[in-house]
Amino acid sequence: MYTNEDKSIIKGRIIKYSVIAGIILVGLIAVFAVLNGMRLQVPAMIALSAAFCWLSFMCIQYIIPCARYRIYLRDMDEGLSREIIGVIENIDDEIQVQDGVRVRSVHVVPDDDEEGRFLYINVDKIGRLPAVGQKAVLNCFGRHIRDVKTV
Repeated sequence: MYTNEDKSIIKGRIIKYSVIAGIILVGLIAVFAVLNGMRLQVPAMIALSAAFCWLSFMCIQYIIPCARYRIYLRDMDEGLSREIIGVIENIDDEIQVQDGVRVRSVHVVPDDDEEGRFLYINVDKIGRLPAVGQKAVLNCFGRHIRDVKTV
């Protein structure tokens, strides 16, 4: 389900957002330097505050979430996995955030368990999940579904 294309897309987004943040940050710091050189302290402080706010905004809204998703993709690729064979009982409609990724919970009843387990699947990959009631082989990393095959 997760491919190298996913990794390259996320890497491209991180670079794009970092470049955008850097260009505007350099501009705001240049304005600060010019205003500070002209001894206009209040506008210089406003420009420096704007630079700090801009950098904080870009990091919190764009760069850090992309970096967390990139770490998630790396873990999904390199982490230990296990296979669960069972019937998909329910797919929850509520979107949650687990490990920095938007996911939906999937209730799976394995062949050797009566109660079942709750696993998580990425919202972007939900279309690859078999229908409710079908038996499937789920390749999991922790509680996250890495790959799905129908039986």
